[in-house]
Amino acid sequence: MKKKSKAGKIILIVVLVLVIAGVVIIASAMSAASKMTMVEPIKLEKTNLENTVSFSGLVESSTFERVSSSMNYPVIKINVKEGDEVKAGDILATLDSHDIENQILQQQATIDSSDLSSSYTVSDAERTYRDTETQIANGTYPEIRSAQVSLDNAKTQLQKAKDDYFEQISTAGSDKDTKLISANQSLTNAQTELQYAKEDLAKAKADRENENYDSIRTFKKALDEATKDYEKRYKDPDSQKAINEARVAYEKAQEDFAYLGEYRHRNPEEVTAEQMKKAEDAVEAAKKNLKDTEKKYGVETKEETYEDALIAYTVKKADIDAAHDTAVKNAERAYARAEQNISGAENSLNSVLNSNTTAKENYERAVADAERAVSQAQDSYDIAVRNANNYLSQLKATADKQRVLSDNNSSQLISLEILKERLDECVIVAPCDGTVTVVNVTEGNLPQNSGVLFVIENTHDLVLTSSVKEFNIASIKQGDAVTVNIPSLSKDYDGTISSISVAGTKGADFKNDGNASFKVKVAMKDTDDTGVLIGMTGKAKLTVGKVDNVYAVGYDCVVTDENEQSHICTLETDEKTKVSTVKFVPVELGFESDANVEIKSSELTDGMDILPNASEYTEGQIVVLNPMTAQEEAKGE
Repeated sequence: MKKKSKAGKIILIVVLVLVIAGVVIIASAMSAASKMTMVEPIKLEKTNLENTVSFSGLVESSTFERVSSSMNYPVIKINVKEGDEVKAGDILATLDSHDIENQILQQQATIDSSDLSSSYTVSDAERTYRDTETQIANGTYPEIRSAQVSLDNAKTQLQKAKDDYFEQISTAGSDKDTKLISANQSLTNAQTELQYAKEDLAKAKADRENENYDSIRTFKKALDEATKDYEKRYKDPDSQKAINEARVAYEKAQEDFAYLGEYRHRNPEEVTAEQMKKAEDAVEAAKKNLKDTEKKYGVETKEETYEDALIAYTVKKADIDAAHDTAVKNAERAYARAEQNISGAENSLNSVLNSNTTAKENYERAVADAERAVSQAQDSYDIAVRNANNYLSQLKATADKQRVLSDNNSSQLISLEILKERLDECVIVAPCDGTVTVVNVTEGNLPQNSGVLFVIENTHDLVLTSSVKEFNIASIKQGDAVTVNIPSLSKDYDGTISSISVAGTKGADFKNDGNASFKVKVAMKDTDDTGVLIGMTGKAKLTVGKVDNVYAVGYDCVVTDENEQSHICTLETDEKTKVSTVKFVPVELGFESDANVEIKSSELTDGMDILPNASEYTEGQIVVLNPMTAQEEAKGE
């Protein structure tokens, strides 16, 4: 009995020792686990990097010619309208030159009545001028006479066509004639309304596209100031350091709490509620410290001010956009109604016309053809008269120049020559080839105070004009290839940097204001018949650097030691124990983009685990994979 009692005591002691050892091992494991850092590595893979410069601007013509006049005489004839293409030397408009012509006649009469007329012999040029002037005056000038005969014949044919037409409708019944006139008038009115609706729609769209939000400038200014103040906190090293430290501590407490919770879920008997409560209190304390730190440096206040300013500006901008959208929609509806009205008017007119006889339709066509013939003959006659007068002016100038040469001291002849030069200036001609984009004058009125009557631009050679900020201008050079996107057309066009201004913008005192921008022009290619219009907004994108198929990581994945050697942090995991440790791999840095940097090393492989925030780790440090990441890797295996 004594031997058995002694053996039982020994067994009990052994059991107690084993239990105590197990508790110590578990406690040590829990202590070690609580000190481990939870990580979420990034898989290394090859990618493409590029740096780009983007800027916006307006589509303009490569050539821009203003046609001006210093003559203060009414315009009696305009030969072009907006959109017309012209050649250099084409007549754009004619001013009322009667006053100058009278002055020339008076001056000529004075010269002719003086002894000056006997100081030279009438030259051949003078005789040619006199003969031509007589022919123009009595209507025997060949070109005018031929044009006048054609015009008279066309008018005669028109009158006959009208007589035949009215005779036909008088016999067709007055009721039908009244309906025809009414239907024609209704169609004319509908066409007029459609034109007005088209112009209103174009204006509504232009107002929407050209909106510069100038009316809410104060809201934009408030937003810019709030943004600047909000972003300023990122440039304050003290506040940034304190906030980052508080945030890292908070994230660390969250990670520890999450890990402990996951550990307890797998091993509920090894983690007590008290331990969980302690970890949770640590999270709350870190959270409170982060909030207190942010409050200390005014982060919440700055964020609220920024958000309030952003909301205010966005709401005002949205109101303006909504108003423009409503105006466009209303104009579109009006345009659609006008098109429907034209369709109805055309149907009504066709109904009346179809009730007439074939003979009446033929008479109507005859009248229309005769009217077109008269119009064309009138245009030909006007051109003939204009050409004859221009030719007469040239003859007179030649003759008078010879007079001046015969007596250089004659002030009267010099005055006459000046008057004739002014007469020539009454005929406004195109200085270059191009398209008329502005007509700044109307018939019967004086030119505007600016003196600019027309603007001629080359619509087949377009450029995007923009202002590029100082910190980007060094990245571009003349001849660089550019892609230009026109948002309103959703199209891209190839382009080339054609010019860069040699000086930045100036302030009111013509000095640089310290925030200079530089004027850049991009020559656009293949824009004909694609819908691109002068004045549209474009966005240019220029690639200033690019590398393909390289390993790249974020800047926070790279750490530099005291010898200026760059490293990245990778994980080495023991296949048996599944324990992961940190390993520093030396790398050479290459191409840099805004967010990532190229890394080079013979040790790099696809799928390698890379740790962000490399400065937080040490060589050989034991880390724990985030449970979610570990599960995903397990699934992948």
